[in-house]
Amino acid sequence: TALVMYEVLHQENPDHLGLTAMTGSLNVMYANAFVQAPADSLPNEQFDLQNAEYKRAKMHYLRGRDYCLDALEGRHKGFKAAVLANDFDNVDKAVAALDKNDVNAAYWACAGWLGAFSLDPLNADLVGNLHSPAAILEKAAALDPDYSSGAIWELLFSFYVSAPADFGGNYDRGLFCHEQSLRASGGKTPGPYVSYAESVCVPAGDKKGFEEALGKALSVNPDDDPSSRLMTTITQKKAQRLLDHESDYFLEW
Repeated sequence: TALVMYEVLHQENPDHLGLTAMTGSLNVMYANAFVQAPADSLPNEQFDLQNAEYKRAKMHYLRGRDYCLDALEGRHKGFKAAVLANDFDNVDKAVAALDKNDVNAAYWACAGWLGAFSLDPLNADLVGNLHSPAAILEKAAALDPDYSSGAIWELLFSFYVSAPADFGGNYDRGLFCHEQSLRASGGKTPGPYVSYAESVCVPAGDKKGFEEALGKALSVNPDDDPSSRLMTTITQKKAQRLLDHESDYFLEW
């Protein structure tokens, strides 16, 4: 309901940059919490439904990205075209112009961008310009390193440890970003632990580390920060689901 309301308000006020960014962020939140998250829990025999939901989530991720890029374009003419192209020099020049007032829109633009990539990693249009979201997030992290309890660092971590090196992946940088996300959150948000379990422990075959990380995620009290209770609860459900299906990720000999 909130998403539809903001879409209508945006159509009535297309030049309102704050409203544009909010509409974008809501699309990204909706894609993650209410489309992708339920789809992730579907059993294998419901593959067709899961795939359809992933496509719907991707649509909302990209819709949210584009709204947020429009908001940044409103403050920095030429920004959107520059970051959607593949000229790294132009991307870096555009990103250098961002300031602290742009951090929120920048974060949600990249959350949508990388969310779409995670669901369709072979898409040439998305793979071809991954330099842009990484550069935008690095700039945002420099401008506001503690934004949303380390959310920028958490997103950078997930990208760096998951993306191929040829497309911007950097494992060591990713581990640094993970440490920064824990510092900024004070260990009081479950997201960094779940991301670590999925992105580091599973590929390494580290079952013990997997269990420890998810245990820490589940130990977070959602009531400690009422403003993030919904996302904490959703993330903890994912953590529990990963633990319940642990045998899917680790071979027992």
